[in-house]
Amino acid sequence: MRLLAIETSGFLCGAALVEEGQVIRASSFLHRMHLSERLLDEIDRLLRVAELNKSDIDGIAVDVGPGSFTGLRIGVMTAKTLAFALKVPVVGILSFDALIQGISLAPGAKIFCSIRAKRGWVYFQQYRVDGAEITPAGEAKLARDEEALTALLQAGNPMMSNRKTDFTMGPIVLLGNGWPPLGELRGQHEMDMLVQWEGGEPPVEKLAMAAVRRFEEGRTDNLHALRPNYIAPPVT
Repeated sequence: MRLLAIETSGFLCGAALVEEGQVIRASSFLHRMHLSERLLDEIDRLLRVAELNKSDIDGIAVDVGPGSFTGLRIGVMTAKTLAFALKVPVVGILSFDALIQGISLAPGAKIFCSIRAKRGWVYFQQYRVDGAEITPAGEAKLARDEEALTALLQAGNPMMSNRKTDFTMGPIVLLGNGWPPLGELRGQHEMDMLVQWEGGEPPVEKLAMAAVRRFEEGRTDNLHALRPNYIAPPVT
């Protein structure tokens, strides 16, 4: 099965081709003006290099957010247009699910994803490791920088919190570009359990591999119902 993956949720956009469960070609570029035209040009270039035609594509995956409003709108629109024209299935992959792709941890580990939003805010999602599965712990949300950091520190040191929590001490992994610099975090004694830190935005290669699993499980999306997941701000 040949898949086309489209990543436009952040400043670094990209496209990737997957064949038989492996990424065979990938390209990334900075999100600037004329994203729609640049994205289509990159897709055409990847296909030429791989000596493939659009008609050879069996499915399309796209990052549905959270992330850049304009980028997500263009990425999802492009994916839907191509899927409709080629009559192939489409899957929408959350930015968080792309970030955790390939992460392998012992049971009890905690994963914190933070994606930069507007100034002073981040898109935030927590995960827990249950056996061989990584599952969300609570809802994804738009949070203040300090709110995400406090949740992280409390998980690393439950004594900081007076309320009960379903998190116990265990390895902590930080993913995404919304966290303070690693050196700053390492300076906190509560971060003794920090075992991995991967900054940056979701790479298109991870998005592509997350999509492979979705297609293998037969969990495709309704073409007409597929929408970006912008995540609304909290109600105050």
